[in-house]
Amino acid sequence: MLFDDIHKIKEIDPDNVIDQIRRTPDQIYSAWQLGISKNIPSLDQIYHIVFIGVGESGVSAELVKVYVEPLCELPITIFRNYELPKWVNGEHILVIGISHTGNTIETQTAMKKAHLRGCTTVSISTGGGLLDFAKETNTLFCQYYYEGHRAFALGYVFGLTLGLLHKAGFIPDQTEEIENLMKDLKQLVKHNELTIQSPINPSKRLAGQLINRSVMVVGADFLSPVAKRWKNQINTTAKAWAQFDTIPELNHNTQECIYYPDEVVSQLMVIFLRSPMLHEQNLLRVDLTKKSFMLAGVGTDQVDGRGNTLLSQIWTSVLFGDLVAYYLAIAYATDPASIDNIEDFQLNLKV
Repeated sequence: MLFDDIHKIKEIDPDNVIDQIRRTPDQIYSAWQLGISKNIPSLDQIYHIVFIGVGESGVSAELVKVYVEPLCELPITIFRNYELPKWVNGEHILVIGISHTGNTIETQTAMKKAHLRGCTTVSISTGGGLLDFAKETNTLFCQYYYEGHRAFALGYVFGLTLGLLHKAGFIPDQTEEIENLMKDLKQLVKHNELTIQSPINPSKRLAGQLINRSVMVVGADFLSPVAKRWKNQINTTAKAWAQFDTIPELNHNTQECIYYPDEVVSQLMVIFLRSPMLHEQNLLRVDLTKKSFMLAGVGTDQVDGRGNTLLSQIWTSVLFGDLVAYYLAIAYATDPASIDNIEDFQLNLKV
């Protein structure tokens, strides 16, 4: 099988994306250390945190939000556009702009508006326009360095943001949780290495089931942004169609659309993300929805989070999805690092 042909995989993946994925645990740990080492000015005046980011920067903000909300007394809101609502105004609003390159035009535009309105701003990036913005406005800039492809820098952005929130006093110390996460993620990587043959490699097996299927990924509660990450990675890494949905919302609409058109539904594969830490009613909904889809003839599977902490449940689900998307790209013999259509589109925006 192609999944197990190491020589062929290296031809398809000349940038060694698989190594970038397997280094996710180290990314998170290094970024956490970087975040807690930053000198943060007093933010006692803050009573609302706003994130700005699109693409995987937006997903990283969502992952941070669902993880820290049980720990943080302040409300957290995320925006993914050029504009900000009128209430985002004044120094008591902390606006955190995230862009891997620093050149994301939506994020730059919104950050400039936030600054003009007197908001407290923090920029997170490798450089680019956000670095220029921070220098011009003399505002806080948190820089990280990552030589790989931006889609696989999610761990760095997450860990850095988490560290900054702790250093600012918004959340408790997460060192113990991060250390436990490292163990769980490294164990996951070990069981899904390139050298592990398909019959005993969980991510290769699931990727094999997705070949020539339309994929939908379903998550609930803290797994909702994880479902979005799966969708994004299947889109960009495997160049394949995928969508995501969330529970309980799915049960009020999508629940009825599992019959027509038959030629579409018969090619569906719905993956349910599951965790024992979900709200008990949503956990029941996940199981009942999967059963109802399966009885209607829709292809289904489930992926369970690993580990004993919320952080591990979230991130083992994220990393497993990244591995599945990678092996699906290999199955389609498409370069997992290329994003030609996205880059061409962005060039057209600049014309």
